[in-house]
Amino acid sequence: MSHPEKNLVYRQYGRNGPPLIILHGLFGSKENWHGIARRLSTDLRVFAIDQRNHGESPHRNRHDYRSMAEDLAVLCSHDADILGPVTGPPYPGPALFIRGGLSDYLPTGPSRRMHRHFPAATMTTISKAGHWVHSEQPEKFTEIVRKFAGEGKI
Repeated sequence: MSHPEKNLVYRQYGRNGPPLIILHGLFGSKENWHGIARRLSTDLRVFAIDQRNHGESPHRNRHDYRSMAEDLAVLCSHDADILGPVTGPPYPGPALFIRGGLSDYLPTGPSRRMHRHFPAATMTTISKAGHWVHSEQPEKFTEIVRKFAGEGKI
């Protein structure tokens, strides 16, 4: 699917439950999340999104976190299926960060910078995973996301 104004391309998995938006990393695409999205779609409506300059979404000259956050805010505010309360770079609602214990990409706990953009952030570590947490430990990853969703945080 594609949004008419910003043309972000996404794939939806599942039709029931609260919405879960999955964003890929640098040089990734929505396809990197196919297996996890399918697993989670039994309980959630999962939206795997190609961000600007990635995958099937348009490639634009401007490429920074603010523009990607604005794209996502527009998508969420105009698409009837995605009801996420994304309003811009800061996101006031619950956010879950899952880090690999064998990776140093994220600090061991939420940083001041993270809390500035995600004040209600929770961070969980999967000890036997590196940077590609969802690929290296898919069962543990989906278990953590389901628990987060089951607590009504999404």
